[in-house]
Amino acid sequence: MRGPAASPRAQSRLPGRPKARVTAAVRGDPTQRAAPECRARRTHSPYVDQLVQHVQQLAGSLSQLGVPVAATLVGEAIGAICEHLVDGYAGVKKASDEGRAQMSLDVKTLQAALRKLLPEMAPSMAHVEDYLRALYLPPQELLAWARAHPQYSDG
Repeated sequence: MRGPAASPRAQSRLPGRPKARVTAAVRGDPTQRAAPECRARRTHSPYVDQLVQHVQQLAGSLSQLGVPVAATLVGEAIGAICEHLVDGYAGVKKASDEGRAQMSLDVKTLQAALRKLLPEMAPSMAHVEDYLRALYLPPQELLAWARAHPQYSDG
């Protein structure tokens, strides 16, 4: 199953370099990979810390705009991150059990860090979590899942 193309909504949220950086990190850019000893210890990938740092910088920069505007923009940025994570994960041709577990750990770690950083927003990563759950489905159930979740398809 091939994941969705970047939706127009995702493309309009954060144009330019953030998508390339997130997608490269998720797809396995050698400069972004966790060291083998990190994977053995079951720690998250370095790109998670980078994403949290970028969201923290964005939230700080937008704080002068007032709470409703800043919260809306940060929420949109987090939504774009979710879209790009799904796009990056969808680009993985074959994921091992260890790879799927690493993706899940990264998403859970990212969500926990964002909730700690932005407790008033309680950001949801449900879009990414639903996609990752599909990666664990047996092949015979995948088509039914794809039909039930059209938001992950190109058409």
